[in-house]
Amino acid sequence: MVAQALKERTAHLHDTIENVTRSKKIFDGTFTVEDYKNLLHINGYIVNSFIDNIFNALPEDITSRLKFTAASKKAAIARDAQELDMVIDETPVALGENNPAYALGALYVMEGSMLGGNVIAKNLRKHEAFAGHEFHYFTFYRDMLGSNWKDFLGTLSGTVQDEADIESSVKGATQVYDALIAKARTLFS
Repeated sequence: MVAQALKERTAHLHDTIENVTRSKKIFDGTFTVEDYKNLLHINGYIVNSFIDNIFNALPEDITSRLKFTAASKKAAIARDAQELDMVIDETPVALGENNPAYALGALYVMEGSMLGGNVIAKNLRKHEAFAGHEFHYFTFYRDMLGSNWKDFLGTLSGTVQDEADIESSVKGATQVYDALIAKARTLFS
């Protein structure tokens, strides 16, 4: 129920970020290395700015069920940034609410982007401009992508059940999407 609410109520934000970042260019072969750097910068900004506060808002029983760590995602972004000689913003951003439902809503956006990231990496590897690039962040889960997404959705639905918590989750997702869109507009202008 919560996953469906998040998907439906943030669909317009998902579409907006895809439009702002010109993601269609990924599939037609015109996405440049500079476009990729901007996309990585946006994702790095979100991970570095939000993930520690997300994990701090989650109780131990939830973080232990999730098969990834904030430090690992940050390390993957840092490796990509280093390979591309980039500096990514690491300024922490406070969550609008400090509770598990809100934090899981915010994390929903990041985890969902990992599904898209896998598609991004697969398509960009087809183009000569990206030869040799490892895509550490966008291929972070490798063959565990599907099972990690399923585990995350199970944790989300097991934790966020009543209407007030669903509303809080949608607010958390919206905060992250709004930050993504704002950062993207500055980089893809």
